Amino acid sequence: MKKMVKLMAGILTVMSLSACGSRNTSKPNSSSIKDSAVSSSKVVKETIGEDTSKNIDESKQAKVDGDDNPQRMSQIAGAMKHYLGKDTMVPVRSGLKDGEVNAFFVGDEKNFSVSYIKGDKGKNFNDPSLAKESPYIIFSKKTYDSKQDAIQDIDYSTDSNQAGVPKIKLMGKIGATIHSGAGEKYLHWNIGKWSMAIHGESDNNKLIMSGQDALAVLSKNYLIKPDDVGSASLSTNLNGGKQVFEWNSGNAVYKVEGLNLETVAKFVGSMQK
Repeated sequence: MKKMVKLMAGILTVMSLSACGSRNTSKPNSSSIKDSAVSSSKVVKETIGEDTSKNIDESKQAKVDGDDNPQRMSQIAGAMKHYLGKDTMVPVRSGLKDGEVNAFFVGDEKNFSVSYIKGDKGKNFNDPSLAKESPYIIFSKKTYDSKQDAIQDIDYSTDSNQAGVPKIKLMGKIGATIHSGAGEKYLHWNIGKWSMAIHGESDNNKLIMSGQDALAVLSKNYLIKPDDVGSASLSTNLNGGKQVFEWNSGNAVYKVEGLNLETVAKFVGSMQK
């Protein structure tokens, strides 16, 4: 009986949060994801296989209020756990310095895609109108048959895989290697359970400097610790290039995509179960 009371109380809490602020909506700023590779509709189609607007279930909405991003992110996280399972990994920081954050999802507990959208007006979680907005971050989950299958789908590389490639000093005790392939060069290094690679410069010195800049950003934002492995594919354009982080939690792979490294790093670093 006590469990039933607690369950009903939790559901009522999620569904009865007061209405959002009343400022006028504006288009997402330049930090919104505009390239087709990470646009909301394409990611959702790849993950779910259908058009975004057709997948938003209006019954799966929850009211969120407040203009403070930590408060809204906490409420959004609660709504996600309500609809996508209590063990779902969720972020509690938006990574934004200003503006309002909104979110909608498509999918289910095993496979989902959540679009985080910056605007001036707060809307309900999973409000159908958000399907037409450009996200600044896309957070997704894909579940595999086994943990090994999940690990194999992550582009993870260790120092032992870099045998024969000269190592350079990147920052402090962190060493890196420079590789060439497919008409470009990339810098690779390892930190803990993470494999990092940065692309976008053909000049070695510029590539190293970009790697150092990226490492400086990452050192201020502690990333989530993967169960086994994690991979980051970064752009030397730290403020407008594609930044992708993915890691495994058991037999699931979580992925975060965005265009600003500092924003994405804060978002990834705030992940909680």
